[in-house]
Amino acid sequence: MSDRDRPEQPDYGELLRSPYDPDPERPERAEGSSEISWKWPVIGAMVGALVAGAFVVYAASIRSAEGTPEATPDTTTSTVAAEPVVSTEFPDGYTGVSEDVSVRVEAVDVSSRGTVLSVTSAVRGGEEPAAVPPLEVAFWELQLADSVVEVMTAQRDQVGALGNLTIEFEPLATIRQPILVAHPATGQATAEFG
Repeated sequence: MSDRDRPEQPDYGELLRSPYDPDPERPERAEGSSEISWKWPVIGAMVGALVAGAFVVYAASIRSAEGTPEATPDTTTSTVAAEPVVSTEFPDGYTGVSEDVSVRVEAVDVSSRGTVLSVTSAVRGGEEPAAVPPLEVAFWELQLADSVVEVMTAQRDQVGALGNLTIEFEPLATIRQPILVAHPATGQATAEFG
């Protein structure tokens, strides 16, 4: 039997080798060295941190340059605080009934029991509502489009709604373009609004 005809024998040395034995195919490393080279990742991280820091400093310098106006040595800048201007007029949609009080009709309810107008009041701009004397109207009239005048039957303040009142009239068939006329308790002045 020749060497060519013999079956190949297994390498029993490889089978009996310990995992702690050095690997003959790997080159020997110095004591304390690792398989992965740590130098290049660390150097790359440091360069990246430097680039990021330089970008932050550059962006901050641009922002501060844009935010500060160039000042000339001969000029000074001063600001004057604007004072709010309080209107001394009545609010839009309200008609003056007295010197400081105005009213507006909010709703009209016509039924078989009567005609009821819900009215709100407001004070002139700049006035404190608690300091203004209450609205005193001796009576109200409702002027209708066909020159008919109806005098109120009752006037009531609404509970819990300061400045609101209800004015009642007799039942009316129709109301077209009504005008509510206030007759203040003092003097003869009237204010019309529709």
